[in-house]
This record gives sequence, structure tokens and C-alpha cells, in this order.
Amino acid sequence: MQMGQTGSLTVNVSAIAPWLKAGADRASRAYLYATSVKVSVRNSNGTNIISPVTLSTNLIPSSGTGSSTLQAIDNIPIGSDYQVTVEIFNSNFSSSASSIGSKSQVSIADGQTTTVDVVCVPNLDNLITVNVANNPILDAFDEVWYSFYAIGGQAYTVHAPLPAAHLILFDAAGNFVQDVSSADAEFTPESDVWFYLGVASDAVAVTPSILVSAIFPIASEGSLLEPVSLVPGTDHAFKAGITANGDSVSYYSFSTAEAGAHFLVFDGYHYLDWSLYSDPAFQTVVGGATYTQGDCELGSLQAGSSYYLKITNRSSSNMDAPGRVVSPSAAAASMYGEGSAAIPASIVIGTAENATLGSRPWNENSYYSFTTGESALLHSISVGSFSSELEQIECYLGIDSTFYSYTTSKSSMGSSSISFGVLSPNTTYYLMIKDASTSSDFHHSFSFTITSSAPDYISLPLGTSEAATSYTNGTLTSSVQELWYEVILPNTDGGTFHIYWDDVLDGSGTYSLDIAVSALSGGLVHYFNRRDSGYVTASTILVPAGDDRVYLRVQPWFSAGTGTFGVKIVNPSYGSLVVNAF
Repeated sequence: MQMGQTGSLTVNVSAIAPWLKAGADRASRAYLYATSVKVSVRNSNGTNIISPVTLSTNLIPSSGTGSSTLQAIDNIPIGSDYQVTVEIFNSNFSSSASSIGSKSQVSIADGQTTTVDVVCVPNLDNLITVNVANNPILDAFDEVWYSFYAIGGQAYTVHAPLPAAHLILFDAAGNFVQDVSSADAEFTPESDVWFYLGVASDAVAVTPSILVSAIFPIASEGSLLEPVSLVPGTDHAFKAGITANGDSVSYYSFSTAEAGAHFLVFDGYHYLDWSLYSDPAFQTVVGGATYTQGDCELGSLQAGSSYYLKITNRSSSNMDAPGRVVSPSAAAASMYGEGSAAIPASIVIGTAENATLGSRPWNENSYYSFTTGESALLHSISVGSFSSELEQIECYLGIDSTFYSYTTSKSSMGSSSISFGVLSPNTTYYLMIKDASTSSDFHHSFSFTITSSAPDYISLPLGTSEAATSYTNGTLTSSVQELWYEVILPNTDGGTFHIYWDDVLDGSGTYSLDIAVSALSGGLVHYFNRRDSGYVTASTILVPAGDDRVYLRVQPWFSAGTGTFGVKIVNPSYGSLVVNAF
């Protein structure tokens, strides 16, 4: 959010109106007459961006659903990922909101009007499970509301209530579908969607049976008496239905050949609970977890034993996730990263490597080493194919305990490379690759190649004093781009160099990019790696005698940074210096 920049919001609101508990005149005032609407705008932390605004409205859902366009709300700070909440009130009958709705991921742009559509439904606390009857206890002129989730292409029947009561069906957009008070409603939605049911009594208290039924294909696997047999190390497509259909639990069994930590790993999306048992009755619990979306550690199991696994699908859609039970000896290949800090995997420059990143928290990093050739060349890493859950990687490169990080996002993997800059010849480098995805409980496979190329030098003039030397302008057009400057020294006597840079942070105001600058010796030993300094106050390096050059590396300080900067190097002891950039 940037101060001083605002936009406007227009809300198109529609509402499913609950019956009013208005006694015998229900028929004449069957639906809500909205006297006011309150609109709240909150950020992702739930904090109000503006004070909630109460607006008058002509929303009269006399036929079951009403709609209205509210007057625009101005002066909303710009931002994204806002949630707009609408509450509908009828002050004649209650001080509480009778219907409520919200819209997430709303963006407000500077000087622009954003329009959102919000459907308000009665405050719903009751979720219907398909094929399970509900029996609400209704007093005279009472009401209750239900919701249920329907799968596209699946046929459903909403049964007329017994004993008799009012039963009205609405779709997810708030549209009246059918009065089911006296005749069943049969329908097949085209796509997955929510439906709403309103149940109301007349002058006599009643306890009706409310039932939504469907005949589902079996989506789960196995049973308590006949679990599906798994073989550790062999792929299996794990399946389960959804809770709303009463078909969300699958049962499995497997036998162990070795003792130690076993895992349940998946190659696709899943959202589940799991429980592991040591007996075929699924009674003696060995381990388990709820609401997992990554690979699962089943625990340290005994060799030559049988175990029984129950999986409950927590997703709103059927589960079909390829996976396998992994034994301890196979875990190193499929669960852990490659190599270690002590013994990295050796790779060859120019050769594509098929790599693995492990699952959190089980050694997700991979470690590699490679040796450069006879010349000081530019080196880069390019990522080829990668598993779908891998969103971002971080690369750390060094020749000792000092590592410098380079990051690439999923959008750039496979289409651009990450430059490590000029590396010293005949030197062994150590590379650590880390999974930086937002959800990293998966093991990942990907390929990468370390490439090398000769630098393309560009000569740049420099003066001999800070006051007389102008900044050399530079531009970075990509968040993974960097510029390297090579300063060829007139002699090998060494000396003191003053390095200045000008950028958007605390600079002259001329440039647009926040940068970090590294200074290195001719042998690529680091003098420093700094940011937020170098303008007015120089960063000083002492070049030892015998060295014939200095390197400077310029990078965006923020990974998304692109823009302009200025840099210069001064040594008053020398005459004119020649600086090359590549």
C-alpha cells in the first residue's frame, strides 16, 4: 500500500433473503426488505483498510432474490488481496445482519474504480451431508438454513420435507431454483457449485426430515475388511471421494522388509488425514497426522511386519494422487536431497544434471561441487524441466564457508539463467540448492546445467578524483541480471581504491534501482559485498602489490528490482584508468 494513492469501489450486491419471523402475515412479507448495507474492506491480515461504510439500499428481494448496485465508496488506499464483506440489515426486525457475503482477492488501483459482485446468503451454520437426513426442530413460524456442495455432472434429488414444511432451493448465485415444499427437485449442475436450502414452518411447530440424495460412483479404495495391498517402492494411484458424499476414506495395508523410517510420498496434489495401525482391525494406532499436503513420515517401523493405513480425503474434490510407500533404503533417493555439505555430489560444467530436492523437514537441500577450467569465465546455472510443485529455488555458491545467494522464480526457470559472475580458474566451487517454494513439503525433481562463457568487455573511462569523476550509468533489465566491471590496473604496485555508487536509496535522486555492490580482487577474493552505502562516503579497498585488476559486481538488492544506477572507482595515485564492463 502506498500513501496518498487511492481508488474507488462499487459493489453489485445480490441476496438470498431469509423469511422473516413475522407470525401469521408471513405470506405478505415473505422476504427481506433491506434497510441498509454495511461494506467492509480488509487486508490479508484482517485489518480494516477503511472504516466500515453503511449505505442505504433499495434491495427488495420480494421474489426470493434481490439485487442492487451500491453507491461508490471513494478514497480507498490502493492495494491487492483485499477482502470485501457485505452485511445486509433490516432495522425493523433485528440489529444483527440477516445475510452476509464476501469477495476475496480484490485489488484497488490508483484513480480507478473497481467493481465487484457479492452474493449474500443467510448466516449458515448447517452443512448438509448428501444421503444423510437432517431433522431440524422448528417452532411456529421458525426457520433454518442449510448449504451443500454439488459436483458438476452428478445428479441430485432434494426431497420434499416430511412432515410438511416450506423448503426453497437457491443456487450459488442467489437465484431461486425451485419450491420443494410439496414435490421433489431433481437437477444436475454443470460444474461444482454450492446450493442453499431454506426451511420454514407455519403456525405449528414441526420437525421435518430434510434430505439431499445422490447415487455416487465409488471413489474410495478398500475397506476395513479388505484393504488394498501396497508394495513399498511400487507406485500406486491413491484414491478417495469427498466428505460431503460420505466416500472420503480409503484403506490400505503393506508389509515391511526392513526396519527404520518409512514414508508415504505423493507426486500430485493431495489434502488428507492419515492414520497408521499395527493390527488388521485398524484399532492400534502407530502414527498419524491431519490436514497434510506434503510427504508423510509414517514412523520408524519394524522389519517383517504388516501395517494398516487409513487415508481421509480433506479436499472438496475427489483425490487421485500417484504415490508410494518408501522404505528406509530408498528414502535417500526419493526423500532427501543429493549429496551433503561434507560430501557434495560432483558435477561437470556443461553437462545436464537430473537433480532431487528432498521433502521438508528431511534434508531438503542438495549439495554439489564443480571445478572451473583454465580461464576466468562467466558461469551460470540454468534450470530445465522441474516438477509442478517446485515454485522457486535458491542457489548458494562459495569456495569456503562464505556463500552468496542467487534466487530464481518459477516464471524464469527454464527461460533464463542465474549468473554466478566470473569464477576463478582451476578452482573447486561448492553449490547448495534449496527449495524456496511457498509450499515445500514435497520432494522435487528437476534438471539443471552449469554453463560457462567468455565475458564481453566494454571499456569505460574513469578520472583520478571523486569530484572530477562522473558516475558511469548502468541499467539492469531483469531481476536475475547483474553487471561485472573489470578494472585493469596501470601497474602492479597496488594501492588504495575508492568505490562510489549512486542508486535510488539515499542517492542523488537520479537513479531508480536499489543495488548491492561487491568488490573482488583479481583472484576473485571478496573485499566486500555492501548496499546502502557508497554515495558521498566511499567504500575503500586496498589492492596488494602484484595484483593487476579489480572486479566490481552490481546486482539488484531486491529480487524483483530493475532500473538504473551509477558507479565509479577512483585512485588519485594513478593517471587515467581503463575499466571494462561485461
